[in-house]
Amino acid sequence: MRRAAFLVLPIMVLGCNAPGRSVPKSSGSIAVSNDDALLYVADGDHDRLTVLHADTLDVLQHVTVPKGPERVAVGPDGAVYVTSRGAGSVTRLSRDGTPERERTVGAEPVGLALDAQGQRLYVANASSGTVSVLDAQTLEPLDELDVGGNPWAVAVGADGQLWVTDFLAATVSEVAPGSRHAVRTFGLTQSNAGGCRQALLAQRTPAQAADVAVAPDGSRLYVAHVQSRTQAGAGSLAFAVAPAISTVDLASGETLQEPAPHDFFDEAPPADFPATVLVTSTDDDRCSFNGRGTGMDAPSSVVLDAFGEWLFVADHNSNAIAVLSATRRNDDRFEAPERGIYGVVRVGARPTGIALAGDNHRAWVHNALDYSVSQVELKNMRLTVTRESTFASSALPADVENGRRIFYSAVDPRVTRPELGGLSCSSCHPDGRTDGLQWQLNRGSSFLPQGEGLNTPALWNLDRTAPYAWSGRLADLPSFTTHMVGQMGGDGLDRWELEDVTAYLKTLRPPATQRPVVAAEASEGEQLFAAQCSSCHAGAQLTDGRTHLSGSELIDTPSLAGVGGTAPWLHDGSARTLRDAIRHPGAPRLSSAESAAVQAWLLNR
Repeated sequence: MRRAAFLVLPIMVLGCNAPGRSVPKSSGSIAVSNDDALLYVADGDHDRLTVLHADTLDVLQHVTVPKGPERVAVGPDGAVYVTSRGAGSVTRLSRDGTPERERTVGAEPVGLALDAQGQRLYVANASSGTVSVLDAQTLEPLDELDVGGNPWAVAVGADGQLWVTDFLAATVSEVAPGSRHAVRTFGLTQSNAGGCRQALLAQRTPAQAADVAVAPDGSRLYVAHVQSRTQAGAGSLAFAVAPAISTVDLASGETLQEPAPHDFFDEAPPADFPATVLVTSTDDDRCSFNGRGTGMDAPSSVVLDAFGEWLFVADHNSNAIAVLSATRRNDDRFEAPERGIYGVVRVGARPTGIALAGDNHRAWVHNALDYSVSQVELKNMRLTVTRESTFASSALPADVENGRRIFYSAVDPRVTRPELGGLSCSSCHPDGRTDGLQWQLNRGSSFLPQGEGLNTPALWNLDRTAPYAWSGRLADLPSFTTHMVGQMGGDGLDRWELEDVTAYLKTLRPPATQRPVVAAEASEGEQLFAAQCSSCHAGAQLTDGRTHLSGSELIDTPSLAGVGGTAPWLHDGSARTLRDAIRHPGAPRLSSAESAAVQAWLLNR
């Protein structure tokens, strides 16, 4: 018989040992050794893996790894694995942090996972649409799985099944043992928000599938993503983006749906799975965190405890982690009973990873912008940060560092209204890129006329692609930032803060791409593009920096640099494929073969 959870979290019950673990102890940018003695942190700004003493949080050493380390995992044999997103590689290190092997994989590797035996390593290549399968000991390639889209996080079942999230499409693909392609795909759409009145104001669209965890018995998946209220212009921007956990029942192949309330004011019926929309406004007592206005924004990582009863979720724009029940709700002793949320604790800036101790006493959180680790424990029935240690300082110029902090904060009143859930620039532009959604912001704004949809553009190369907004009516970056802060409900930024955000935006560049193309086809596409499309999409950034008439409206010419990573396409997001965008009304008439050639060339711009 499984131990009862009751109110005290089994992950933090003193003297209560966890059962044999069949789920990972960590996720994201931090991992803990199998004996809970060492912590491993991926420091993406300094291109190194930092090893800390788990009890004292003292730094033991910094180990140089390839550019842009992103996520960390520990194998059954104690070996440490790190994906380097900037270098397109994965590194294996010994327990003490000594680099042993390195292997180039696809473009922008992010998530990684090991099978139960520690024999195979799976790496999700976000900009290649593939999962690399490597021998965990030698890092020799064993296979390459074509899953398509933007594979982000990966999890492995006891029998070798593989589950991979698509960050932009907000889906999860299942790859059966021995298969090289997805056999099932699960969507994350909910028909209702489970009784939270604020969340019921408009339909929500799933996006940004950042992480996935598997129940110990293999019955369910828990997917961390966001639910976006894309019709935000119809009313308040409160909770335009909210953190979410979707539960997939693997036996039925269905995403479990929130039970609908009996009417607008009734509580939703109880459910035996986590709440999909984790947080809503303090205007709604049933869904707030104890009336404290501690809204959350977008999850970066999720870890399931060894009993399969509690989920730890890191919210990387709201500087918080939440602990929620995987099996029950409506416990009045929880901080948010309707959501099944046991509690929330504030940590440092931009938490991007969580690790759990094997004895279930502690959790550690990596705060990427603070270069720190927070230790979280249960004290007097409350989640509490009991220790915190800073292991580095920023190497960025002061203006870029401050601008980045503003960009990623959903709790800064200069930028947003935290008491209404909070919204950061990164909420819709994760890592300065796109969320793949179509939005209606303020109707009749300087973006588009009333009722027109707005495709979220990527923000890279902004300093080279003026003017701004789809209408092209914002002449410079400070004007663009000021307009967006106004949309987000913030109090506003002063001149120096606007310059800091501008300095950060100037650092954003397109991702590396590695899409398979036929050289001859791409060469033909380059020639066709130069002859047919370069009058508007000119120069290194593939834009003329002007507005053109589209129907009855003037639309700014978008840059096509990195266009392969900006789905969907066109100003209203109506082109679901790049081929459709190439053949949009008003574009030069190309044959199917010519369109394919242009697409092949653009995919690696």
